[in-house]
Amino acid sequence: MVLPTLVLGVVAAALAFFENRNLESWQSLTLYVSAAVLIFFAWLVPLVRQSVAWLEVSTGRVVWRDGLFGQKRREVSWHEVSAVEYVRGRVTVFIHGQEPLVMKRLPKGKQLAREMQNLVRGSSVK
Repeated sequence: MVLPTLVLGVVAAALAFFENRNLESWQSLTLYVSAAVLIFFAWLVPLVRQSVAWLEVSTGRVVWRDGLFGQKRREVSWHEVSAVEYVRGRVTVFIHGQEPLVMKRLPKGKQLAREMQNLVRGSSVK
């Protein structure tokens, strides 16, 4: 959320800069509409996307919920997981006989994938 917050700050600074300027009405309208579109797509949409995804990792399972109000839910036991990998910002959990669970844009994704791999190794030993 660093980049979206920076965009929000730049847009707010631009609006503050042009606030006391003597602009034509069409210029003022263009400025405010452009600012609203930028804020919507560069800050609000990423904020909502981040807010609606949850990941629970425990020693027995991993639960991934996504969508408004957790509409999409997927729960997987570590005994069903064959491998976990991290490639280009995506943590992929491979499950025996099912399609893999792909989680995008997780904070500290490499470290999370390493810890999940350790949990998979630990559950396969038992």
